[in-house]
Amino acid sequence: MARQPRYGELYPDPLDPNWPEWFEEKVRFMEAIFTPPTFKELEWVVEGLIPRGYLTLLAGRPKDGKTCLATALGVA
Repeated sequence: MARQPRYGELYPDPLDPNWPEWFEEKVRFMEAIFTPPTFKELEWVVEGLIPRGYLTLLAGRPKDGKTCLATALGVA
């Protein structure tokens, strides 16, 4: 059966001279994880409705006017 590692084997000793480097590496790693993602600005085919380069779905019951809407968007 495998032996469980002890606490001292998982984390360096805080009195070790290399400990600040280890700690700074962990801080940078946590900052990278919790930094909110940034997104590029969207380009719109129809402002606020249909973004350029994305799949857009037009769905509805029969005779709801999907074809009329698609035609009007295509002409505009």
